[in-house]
Amino acid sequence: MKTVKFSLLLTALVSSFVLCFASSGWGTSYTKGRYTCEDFEEAERLYRSDSKNVNNQIYYAGCLVLNGKPHEGMFLMHNLADRYNHVFAALFIAEYIESGGDFELPVDVDKISEGIHAYGRVLAFVNFDPRYPLSEPIDYKIYENKNQMELRAYHRIPQLYNVKYILGFYGLYNKHLMTSVSYKGNRNLDEFSKYNPYTQDSLIQAIESANRCINLPKKRHFKTNYYEFYKKSCQIEKERALAIQPLEEKRLVLLATESCRRDLPNCKEYNEVHNQIETIMEQKASEINALSDAYDLTIF
Repeated sequence: MKTVKFSLLLTALVSSFVLCFASSGWGTSYTKGRYTCEDFEEAERLYRSDSKNVNNQIYYAGCLVLNGKPHEGMFLMHNLADRYNHVFAALFIAEYIESGGDFELPVDVDKISEGIHAYGRVLAFVNFDPRYPLSEPIDYKIYENKNQMELRAYHRIPQLYNVKYILGFYGLYNKHLMTSVSYKGNRNLDEFSKYNPYTQDSLIQAIESANRCINLPKKRHFKTNYYEFYKKSCQIEKERALAIQPLEEKRLVLLATESCRRDLPNCKEYNEVHNQIETIMEQKASEINALSDAYDLTIF
């Protein structure tokens, strides 16, 4: 997995200084997921010397979070997003939310909707300024070069809608399974009640957001390999949702029938549809993994 170093998000002069300083072994380094704070002491010194400098705020806020001080760090990040419409701050917030704070997969199952909203905010900030990434007073070229922020946000939204569907799919299944007369297993299965009423909507949103990703034109700040990878990944997400859509409609009809509601494990028609959907999920997950291996890029 490729890491992103906070010092590289500063201006070139400050970045070079921090990299040199860190390489001497004087600073304390912290890493979570793809993010690395190379020198916490230097980040703190820069912030204390000029706390109004936006780059210093970003560097210090990120280092605080990676150093195990999320309340302080995320307060600064949210302030940057709210005050400056700062795209990287918004991206960092989105990744923090969906990962549960560790910037790793799997995602936090309780934060899917919040994550989708947070990535939508990233794109709102990007699309607000027609000059992006040559914005003022913040020049995002360095940020985009290291993070591909716009592409990441377009890519993650359809992925998260499909994750939301999958959780709703199993949640609704568990809900009916636990009330079935023949079921003798665990009665505390997760129903994912935040998602199970919205399986059809999640699929619709996955398709619509995947289309926005697929139709995104190539821009100068997009790296070719990332651009190709994300577009192909979004195509797979779209295909997954499209293939499942008619089956999900049939599944919901079957779940409403008296015989299936009474005894789901022995409802043959339901089990056939359920297994078809699971097969599609597994096939598309394998395609995503193969694509990731081919491009040597991770989906998160």
